[in-house]
Parts: sequence; structure tokens; C-alpha cells
Amino acid sequence: MKKYFIEQDVSLAICHFLYLSEMKNLLRILSYVRKYSTFVWLNIVFNILTVVFSLFSVFMIIPFLQLLFDKIPKVMVKPEVH
Repeated sequence: MKKYFIEQDVSLAICHFLYLSEMKNLLRILSYVRKYSTFVWLNIVFNILTVVFSLFSVFMIIPFLQLLFDKIPKVMVKPEVH
């Protein structure tokens, strides 16, 4: 029973050490990115705008596709001109 706790403590310590070393690497990388924070925010904003405009363009194409594939009934009555 005692051996199991020692192995568990060692494995927990190893996991904790690996986690901290990975966090140190991440923080080191983020320290380099700090100079470019405005570009990061601009990138996020423009990515969101790209998604919005792409969805808008797809929704604008839907009526043309419906017309092309006969999903909209054709008008058979001649309209009256006033």
C-alpha cells in the first residue's frame, strides 16, 4: 500500500514538473507575441469579418440556386400593366 502512494506521488510530481515546463515555454512564446498584440487583435477582427461576409454571400446565392434548380415555381400568368 505504501509503495503505491510513493509511485503515485512520484508520477504526480513528474506530471506537475512537465506541466510547469510546458507553461514556461508557453509564457516565453507569449512574451515574444506581446509586441504584436495589435496585429493579433486585428487578425481576430478580420477573421470574424471574413466569416460574416462569407455567410452573407452564401445566403445571397441561395435564391439564384433555387431558381436554377426549379425550386421556385415559374410564373405562367402575364402580368397586367397599368
